[in-house]
Amino acid sequence: GPNPFQNYYGGTKQQMIYKAEELTALGLVPNTIIKSIAVNMVNPSGGAALNAVVVKMKNSTKSAFASTTDWEVDMATVKNAATLNPVTGQNTLLLDAPFTWNGDNLVVEINYTNNNSGGSGASTAKYSTTNFASTLYLRVDGATAAAVNAFDGSTTIGTSRIFTVL
Repeated sequence: GPNPFQNYYGGTKQQMIYKAEELTALGLVPNTIIKSIAVNMVNPSGGAALNAVVVKMKNSTKSAFASTTDWEVDMATVKNAATLNPVTGQNTLLLDAPFTWNGDNLVVEINYTNNNSGGSGASTAKYSTTNFASTLYLRVDGATAAAVNAFDGSTTIGTSRIFTVL
């Protein structure tokens, strides 16, 4: 981890910052419409279904997470709660509401909960490292979808990301 598709815990919430210059280097231009994101799984953990998977996005001037409580708020829900069965390779999530990137930095959130004590085994996603605090994530057992979705307390901060903007 951090890996928003690992099911070792019963649920997770993860936000990642993508800087404007990174997105531009990938060929995006302001007003690009994002229709999907993908996570490339090397080893999904047992193929267990993930419930209440939600994706949110926001154009932001935030260039790094400043603390373990620095969650981006007022994000747009672009994928409503759905069940996902992670597989080896690209796991593409089509967005219910396409998102327009305005040229600022982009914050992407994915969360889910199975409202249980999680599973067993390792789960690995391909990732890239950053030289800034680019990821904020919560791992929790026994939490409802509403509780995970609304969480804005103290958690863990990291310097790796795994989403692909498509």
